[in-house]
Amino acid sequence: MEAPSSRASGSASLACREPRSYTPGIVQTADGDPALPPRHRWAAWLVFVAALAWLSIGAGRRALWQDEASTALLGERLLETGRPLAFDGTNLLTMDDFRAEEEAEIGAAMKSTSSALSYLTARGDFAADTTWTGQPWGSFALAGLSETIAGKSELALRLPFIACAAAAAALLWWVLASRTGTASGWLGVAVLLTNVFWFVHSRQCRYYAPSSLWALATFAAYLRWRDDRRFGAALFVLAAVVWFQFDFGSPFPVLAVLALDALAFERRRLPETLGVFALVSLLYLPSILYFDLADRLRPTDLPLPLRAAGLAFYVNQYVLPFAVGAAALGLFSFSRRASPNARRIVALALAIIFGELAWMSYASPYPFLRYVIGLAPFGAMVVALVAVEIGRRLGAEPRAAAAIAAGVCALQIASPVFAAPLSRMLSRDLGQQLEPGPFVRAELDVLWSELAREAPDPNRAVVDALRARLEPGDEVLANYENLPLAFYLDVPVRGGIAGFRVEDAEPARFVVLRRTVDFVHWPPYERALAKARYRRLPIDAPDVPWGNNPDPLAHWSRIPSPAPSLILLERDDPARR
Repeated sequence: MEAPSSRASGSASLACREPRSYTPGIVQTADGDPALPPRHRWAAWLVFVAALAWLSIGAGRRALWQDEASTALLGERLLETGRPLAFDGTNLLTMDDFRAEEEAEIGAAMKSTSSALSYLTARGDFAADTTWTGQPWGSFALAGLSETIAGKSELALRLPFIACAAAAAALLWWVLASRTGTASGWLGVAVLLTNVFWFVHSRQCRYYAPSSLWALATFAAYLRWRDDRRFGAALFVLAAVVWFQFDFGSPFPVLAVLALDALAFERRRLPETLGVFALVSLLYLPSILYFDLADRLRPTDLPLPLRAAGLAFYVNQYVLPFAVGAAALGLFSFSRRASPNARRIVALALAIIFGELAWMSYASPYPFLRYVIGLAPFGAMVVALVAVEIGRRLGAEPRAAAAIAAGVCALQIASPVFAAPLSRMLSRDLGQQLEPGPFVRAELDVLWSELAREAPDPNRAVVDALRARLEPGDEVLANYENLPLAFYLDVPVRGGIAGFRVEDAEPARFVVLRRTVDFVHWPPYERALAKARYRRLPIDAPDVPWGNNPDPLAHWSRIPSPAPSLILLERDDPARR
């Protein structure tokens, strides 16, 4: 249970302050701070170690896919040059996002390096000196440092991100255990670590896990600051600024919710509150200007209602079932029987989740789960606290209450029963594809696949096949998953969604084609193939669009099998026979 503020505060906030009282298992330090007994502090380390081990199982089995390779390449270039360069003189990274009306102009622009760089700079993919501005650089630094220390091992590249996810689990335990009791802490961690797609995204060499960690750290530091505890304001500013170095999209709605809570309900601290949020804004300003965030919102082919429906489906399915959110409102907002500490956490967590959902529906180009999965710790908080509150009210004695709470969380972990009532109403298409049954979560098979299942890895197969044949001066043309080839093979790779240098005068020696990729402009590839004679090489790699994609619709375990082999071609050069 949190300690009361030593400073008088205003009226009750989105969640009321806890009156001074005693909760078993929680003590107060000399200055009034809530603290767990030493044996429980060790439990947070136990959560971190166990989560790290759990999240690492099989994490190095599959090769990097397009998005992960982008992070790894930019990490290499950041450490080599001090800047994450989109173009290193050989290979080019783009935003991999082109609308249908751009096909004609992008095809013309990509025919030469100079015209491609000019077009993409004007489009906003990177700065005039080709410094990458598509994402902040925190994840690139993690990947680059990891590669420098441990090499190009997939596990080594993913391990810093897995460690961030494990730290998020430990911090979740600490926040819940120190404020509402250890039971909610253990249940919250269980719900989070068995959230299948948070698990999958956390094992990516990508910004998802660091963003999730620092979102939770910002929340925890905010609570500490508003409780008027030592270093609370400084820790809040630090956490918010570090979060922005990994994800410059998600913090805005969260900070807006926290600012509203602070300004509306503790007016006696108004100057301090304004000063702290003004400092955060000032520290954000250089990045806002450098990354040109005011001009980041691009037109998209998908209307706002469809983006909102898709993201709402994902939140309901994989972050927090709306039915549980409604139960939380009933149990905590309209009842004084609940703990003020729990009421405070639930109210803020709900406001954060739905504020982020509204913002991402407007700001994101497509309804990808990656935009909201970082909120899974907040959903786990709400589920755990709702479960504990239900157990407390229905259980006649502590063991019964604990069993009821565990049962509620087990239902959330194993079954879509809480999400099912609204899933198809939110998105009929996604509901049909991702939740075929009402009783057992369809994604549990994804979890098993990540942990133990062996399956063809097209990216590794292509890399191995090309590595055995490449000679100095060779170039590769690939219509997609071109960045893993550039990362692993360190050779010039043409193509990608942008079609970079596809129609060079000298045909590439090797060509990798995925016919299942329907989001590239095909005519330049067809013209390039017509310039030379190619022969097909045997390869045991299915023709699927992605390698290790974490998205629910694109995960490798959900791709139909068997699939035809992708196309690997070698130029028929008589001189090499």
